Amino acid sequence: MIRLRSLSLLLFVALLVPAARPVLRAQPDVEELARRQSESGLEFYRAGRYAEAMKDFQTVAEGYSESSVADDAMLAIAQYQLEVLRDAQAAKNSAETLVTRYATGDAAPMGYVISGRATLALDPSPAGMESAMASFERVPRLFPGSDAVAPALYYAAELDYRAGRPGEALDRLRRIATQYGRTPWAARAGLLESELVLASGDPIEAMRTLQRVVRGFGSGPEAAAARARNTILYRLYLRAPAQQPPYVASGRSIAGPGGRLRDVASIALAPDGTLGVAMRNGMLVLDEKGTLVRQLPATDSRQLSFDPGGRAFIVQKAIVAVETPGGLQRLALTAGAGAASRVLQDISAGARLSTGELIIADRDARSVSRFAPDGKFLNAIMSGRVRRIAVGRNDEMAFIDDDSKSVVWTDRTGKPLAKIPERGTGYQLNSPSDLAFDVFQHLYVLDRHSVSVFAPGGRHLATFSPSGQAAIRNGSALALDNAARLYIYDNSQDRVLIYQ
Repeated sequence: MIRLRSLSLLLFVALLVPAARPVLRAQPDVEELARRQSESGLEFYRAGRYAEAMKDFQTVAEGYSESSVADDAMLAIAQYQLEVLRDAQAAKNSAETLVTRYATGDAAPMGYVISGRATLALDPSPAGMESAMASFERVPRLFPGSDAVAPALYYAAELDYRAGRPGEALDRLRRIATQYGRTPWAARAGLLESELVLASGDPIEAMRTLQRVVRGFGSGPEAAAARARNTILYRLYLRAPAQQPPYVASGRSIAGPGGRLRDVASIALAPDGTLGVAMRNGMLVLDEKGTLVRQLPATDSRQLSFDPGGRAFIVQKAIVAVETPGGLQRLALTAGAGAASRVLQDISAGARLSTGELIIADRDARSVSRFAPDGKFLNAIMSGRVRRIAVGRNDEMAFIDDDSKSVVWTDRTGKPLAKIPERGTGYQLNSPSDLAFDVFQHLYVLDRHSVSVFAPGGRHLATFSPSGQAAIRNGSALALDNAARLYIYDNSQDRVLIYQ
C-alpha cells in the first residue's frame, strides 16, 4: 500500500514537471528586467514624473547593479540631482560613484561631464575651476569616440569664458562645429560663440555667427534662441545708433485675472515664458494673456526671480522662500557671526547665483551679504542701501544704490567692475527702480519713465523713453524675455506693459 502511494506520488510529480518547465522559462532574466525598469524610468522622466522615475532608476542602479543598463540609471540619477534638484553635492557623489564603479561603461564619459559641472557649482574658486576642467578634459583623452566629447568641450569652453580665456573657449567651440557639426552641441556652441564675439567688440560678426545657427538648425530650439539674440543685437547696434528708438510698443499688456495688478513689488519671467508677479500678499504666475497659471503664498514681497528650472525665489521682508520639488522652503537669515550676528528683519532685495548661493541686501545694516543655499552666512560683500539686485550670465551682479542713485557692477565675489553714475553722456538716472541683464550681459536700468541700456563695462548704448499712448508713467518693476523685450510694471496703470 505504501509502495502504491509512493508510486502515485512520483507519477503526480512527473506529470507536473513538464508543465512547470515552460513557466520557468517564461520568467524574464535579470538583464531583461533591468532594461524594462530602466525604460519605465525614462518614460516617467519624459512625463515630468521625476519621483517615480527616480524609483525606477534607483532600483536598476542598486538591484541590478551588474546589468548593462545600471550605469545609465546612475547617470540619470546624477543628471536629475544636478539639473532638477540642483543638489550639486549629491550629483557629484553619484557621478563619481558612476565613473569608479563603471569605469568602462558607456555612461562613464558623461559621468565625468556631470562631475565637472557639479564641482564648478560647488566651488567656483580657481581651484574648483581647475578641478572641473580636469573632469571635462578627461573625456576626449580617455573616450575619444564617445558622444560625450562634444558636451565636454562645450562646458570646458563655458569655463574658459568664465575664467577670462576667450581664445581657448573659441578654439573648443570651433572644434565642436568642425567635428560635431550635425549635433545640437554645435548649435549651442554657436550661441556661446556669439557671446564671445560680441564681447570682443564685433556685433556684426556675432550676428553672422547666430545666422549660421539659424541656417543649420532652423527648426530647433537653438535656432529660436539665435533669432531672439539677433533681435537684441539688431536693436542695440543697428537700430539705436541710427537714431531710431530701440523699442516700440507691442500693443499688448498683462493685467491679471481681475483686470488690474496692484501692490506689485517685483516681476520676473520664467524660462517657459510665464510671468511671475510678486505682490504684497502673494505671488501669481500668469500666461501671456494674463490668465492665472498658479500662485504661491508670500508676505510683503520685495524681489522675485526664477531659476533655470522655473522654480521661484521670493525675497520677503523677513525671510526668503525657495521653491523646491517638495514645495516652498522658507529661510530666516542671520548675518554675521558670534556676538555680532543679527537676524535680518528688513530685507530690501535679493537674488541667487548659479551655485544656489543667496545675495541679500539688509536695509537696516545698509549692507549686502552672501549666504549658502541653506541660509548659512558666508560673508559681507558690500555696503550701501540697495534697492534691487540683478545677476547676469557669469554671475556678475548689479545693484541699485539708493544713497548715490547709481548702479554698482561687480563680479561674483563682489569685486567692483564698473559704476554707472547718476548722469552721463546720453542718459540721466533720476530715480532708478529696477534692473536686469540680457544674455549678452547688457544691463537694462528702469528709471520710472525710461529704460537705459549699458554694455559690459558701463558704456551707455541707448535710452528708450516712449511718449504719448505708449508712455511709461511710473515704471517700478522690470523683466526681460530671451529676446530682451521689456516687461514693465507701471503702477500708474496697474498693468505690465510690453515693448518689443
